[in-house]
Amino acid sequence: WYKVDELKNLVHFIVFDRGIEINPEEYMDFDFVFAGMKFFDISSTNLRLSINKDKINKEVREYIRQNGLYGN
Repeated sequence: WYKVDELKNLVHFIVFDRGIEINPEEYMDFDFVFAGMKFFDISSTNLRLSINKDKINKEVREYIRQNGLYGN
């Protein structure tokens, strides 16, 4: 990641299980938790397309728009 040392001092990471085994000891200097929810493997490009075609939940779509996420 770009400027990873700055990121690890600024954010609390949420890790999703993607079926890839990781060694948590390698990331001891990162602040993270494992998410207790199902991971949906979708690219940001596909997400943008879904937003533009109104294929996602209205509340989620509004949250994304209000917070300027996944903008073009």
